[in-house]
Amino acid sequence: MQRLQVISNYRRCTKEAFVKIITGVLNGLYVATDDFKTPPVTKADYVIAKDAFTSASSDYITGGTGSKGAYTKKRAAMVVILDKLSSYVNDFPIISQAMIDECGFTERKVKSSGTIPKQAKGLAFARSGGNAMITESGVVENASKYGAILVEGSVLPSTYTFMEGTFDFQAGTYPRIRYNMTEQRIKHWSNLVSGTKYYLYYYTTNAAGVSVLSNAFMIEFTN
Repeated sequence: MQRLQVISNYRRCTKEAFVKIITGVLNGLYVATDDFKTPPVTKADYVIAKDAFTSASSDYITGGTGSKGAYTKKRAAMVVILDKLSSYVNDFPIISQAMIDECGFTERKVKSSGTIPKQAKGLAFARSGGNAMITESGVVENASKYGAILVEGSVLPSTYTFMEGTFDFQAGTYPRIRYNMTEQRIKHWSNLVSGTKYYLYYYTTNAAGVSVLSNAFMIEFTN
């Protein structure tokens, strides 16, 4: 079985994967200015934090454990910036599934209590200029967080299991799947391909667990 995780955690990334992600965000977010007009972190501040992390990383490599404290602080500062941007960008530009997999995703364990939220319904979308769009679902009672995935070109393969926010796929070749792990019902998707059909799915979570996946909502995207 090939396991793809819905729960992202770049805090767990290896150093190499983390560098790829912060470089990808820089090259995507601050280049696609038509899609992302007012990010909550300026490019100047992002570059300063990225350069500080890169410098601390180099010092850690050459200086050993004596430089670990500074490296840890600079990495933590970079994570804070990524968190600020995640509520705006949702699915980071130029971040591939392979890079996500490198980050050591782990299945989220939830304590069973209360009522698991129901299946999300009422999915809708609106274009957002350029190669971007906004999607949302209807309000789900008892849901504390909303997650979404966008499948390019076809529906999800029929041979999968979705459980606690985790997909189990049988071995094979699958379409590109984008994940959006922000908590809100409204999601921003960027770098879409005009003339492509996308299939949108939502799920919801609370302290009791994760809902079943919504039915597929087909979007014919044109810019």
